[in-house]
Amino acid sequence: MDLFVINRFLGNDRSGEITSLEERDRLARLLSKVEERKQKKDGSSLVTAHGQKFKHETVDDSTAVADDSGSFFSGIKKKRKKHKNEDEIIKDEIEDFIKRKPKKRKIMLLENGDDDDKDKEAVIANTEEQLVESEPRIEGKQSEGFTIIGGDRFRKKSKVKRVLPYWLANPTIISVNLQELGTSVDDIPGLDSDLVQRLKENGVHNFFPVQSKVIPWLLEAHKRPLLYRPCDVCVSSPTGSGKTLAFVLPIIQALKNRVVPHIRALVVLPVQDLAVQVFKVFRKYCLNTALKVALITGQNSFQKEQEQLLKTSSVIGTYSAVDIVVTTPGRLVDHIQCTRGFFLKYLRFLVIDEADRVMESVQNDWLYHVEKSINSGSHPFLTVASLQTDSPPPQKLLFSATLSQDPEKLQQLSLFQPKLFTSIVGEKIQVGGDGGSDELRGDFVGKYSTPAELQEKLCIVNMSSKPLVLYHLITTKKWQHVLCFTNSQQVAHRLVLLLTHLSKGKLKVAEISSALKRSVRDVILQKFAMGEYNIIISTDALARGMDIPGVDYVISYDPPKYVKTYIHRIGRTGRAGKPGIGVTFLLNNQLSHFQQTLHSAGKRFVDELNVPESDLKPYEEQYKEAIEALKQDLQKEHGKLLRRVTLVKKMSNSKVKTNIKNSSKNSR
Repeated sequence: MDLFVINRFLGNDRSGEITSLEERDRLARLLSKVEERKQKKDGSSLVTAHGQKFKHETVDDSTAVADDSGSFFSGIKKKRKKHKNEDEIIKDEIEDFIKRKPKKRKIMLLENGDDDDKDKEAVIANTEEQLVESEPRIEGKQSEGFTIIGGDRFRKKSKVKRVLPYWLANPTIISVNLQELGTSVDDIPGLDSDLVQRLKENGVHNFFPVQSKVIPWLLEAHKRPLLYRPCDVCVSSPTGSGKTLAFVLPIIQALKNRVVPHIRALVVLPVQDLAVQVFKVFRKYCLNTALKVALITGQNSFQKEQEQLLKTSSVIGTYSAVDIVVTTPGRLVDHIQCTRGFFLKYLRFLVIDEADRVMESVQNDWLYHVEKSINSGSHPFLTVASLQTDSPPPQKLLFSATLSQDPEKLQQLSLFQPKLFTSIVGEKIQVGGDGGSDELRGDFVGKYSTPAELQEKLCIVNMSSKPLVLYHLITTKKWQHVLCFTNSQQVAHRLVLLLTHLSKGKLKVAEISSALKRSVRDVILQKFAMGEYNIIISTDALARGMDIPGVDYVISYDPPKYVKTYIHRIGRTGRAGKPGIGVTFLLNNQLSHFQQTLHSAGKRFVDELNVPESDLKPYEEQYKEAIEALKQDLQKEHGKLLRRVTLVKKMSNSKVKTNIKNSSKNSR
């Protein structure tokens, strides 16, 4: 069998480009030589763009192109036939250069040459054509008899710059300074006097920046007739900036004059605790109206929730008993599927609070079921009858401190001409040339903001000294109302026991996690607000959206895994314009990743809180005693758990034996 060689050309990165300065100079000098030969006939001298003069020398029937520094072609002098003229010699040299250098080339235009010289431009154009024709093609075409395979893999892909939709690139900017209370409750045009009075009774005399922007916009949007569909709204504002009241007041004012009760406002939240919090705000401002608010989160039995939502009459049958429903996604789908008479045909507002987390939740595909319930019984075609009976789709209101402003993620919500309110400021770009207006443009995807009153710090610690650093900060700086986050329930429990032994009972420490019932958690939070507890050690069960009164300091004992978790943790303090401090404990190997995470989210690097090791030495003996006491406590708890498990097994075995005996007796 004969062996043969296949030559494979891998292609160039980019055809027709010069990257070597030496190649540019060589080709430029060749082009200069053409001009020199033409000017020499007229007795003129040639000066190149580099300020060098070239001389034409003829030595023993040999033609060389040389400058002051040496030969042009690295000292190589080629024999030329006597019958060839000088132009043909230059042409041969150009062709030889093209053949010897088939890689990246680009014609370097002479910087100081005569721009009006048509002959020079013609030479450059002709040489460019020769270079392009001499380059092999890499996109499936043949070159010198060979088909280049996989050549496109070697081409550099040009980066595509993100182009955001107009509504994302041009938002309404909200200030993060919650001390700016320039808008009084009396200054909002169109706000009902009863609501203004109710606000003053609850101690609200001025609106926060997000409220002063969003409330007037929503009130104005709902002044038009119902047939005009209002734009959807997305609000991204720091935690504790008053987003809840920004949608509660416009909804109540738009619905307070209703005649027949129907479910016209649906508020969806990710967890029960947040739903309870929003429900209380609605109920507070609906006291002087006929509106009814229902909380549907699974706290009560399914039957009780059905009785709360619907009423039955012998004349009209089943009808809605509430106007506003505050719920969680899973429980909402249960009622849509199983509660007869529960439908959302008359829905005017769909509020998604903590929208980024709700969108990530795919509990039974809740949004699909909501849209299906809204469209049930509607006319498929636009007729006079449908205009009289059908109402436009509900207005979607999205609120979150970490709202995803990625167009691909927001597309699943089918937003209608959305309007964005955000506290993230982009760069100003002048539009329209000289004297044009400035517009705010920027890529807001993945960027988050925090209140201006919130101070963010990090503290470098060792794994063995983390509890001592926490104890030192709380005792020496006399920190009160401290909320400390851990990444697991086990770490939280051990830290509570260790701090109790370190302080010998002087510090009142409480533990909160998802394992506790809500009634127990509510009692702990009430005692914390009253000052009976100094510290709460919690998992991320309290990290998102919870309004915990009186939190002055937030400490992340374990660094958060995601930037969103960080934003929501430190957002438990510095709320409603009050100052707050957020501290994150980091090991040395965690510092770089933490700073990169914050930088990718558009946040500056936080300041460092330094705790010298010398400050921890006085606690060494006390710390050793606390560790021994902690071990004893864990052993006791482990023994109790074993005894409990053993007891449960014995009870289950006795029940099984009893069932076997009864079944044997029945068989006889």
